[in-house]
Amino acid sequence: MGFVEKGGSRSYKPWGEWEEGDYVSGIYKELGEDQFGNASYSVLVDDTNISEFKVDEMACLNSCGSMNYKMDTVQIGERIFVEYLKEGVTSKGKFKGKKFHALKVMVDESYKKVASIEEEDDDNSYDSLSDL
Repeated sequence: MGFVEKGGSRSYKPWGEWEEGDYVSGIYKELGEDQFGNASYSVLVDDTNISEFKVDEMACLNSCGSMNYKMDTVQIGERIFVEYLKEGVTSKGKFKGKKFHALKVMVDESYKKVASIEEEDDDNSYDSLSDL
C-alpha cells in the first residue's frame, strides 16, 4: 500500500497566458473557490503540452465564462480534456468590449464506461461466503 499526499500544491497558469492549442487532460478531482470566491477546477493531469503542469500532479484551472458554462454538467471523477482555442473581445451585449477566453472542454466517455464496469465487477466479486 502506498501513501498519497493530500492537500499538496497545485500548478496554475492564468488563461491570459495560454496560447491557442494549449491543452491539459486528466481526472477532474475537485471544485473549489479562489480567493475571490470564483470557481476553481482541480485536475489530476495525465497529459498536457503546458510546461507549468506535470503528469500525475494537480493542476488548477480557474474560472472564466466558457469554463464555468462547460463544466456545469461535468461530474467529479470524470476524465476531461481542456483545450484553449482563443482570446477574443465581445462585440455586443452587456459585456461588449470585454475580453473572453474560448475553450473546448470534452469528457472521455470511454473512461466513464470502463470505470462503471470495474465498479460492477467489484460489487459482484463475492456472491457468497464460499467464494471467499
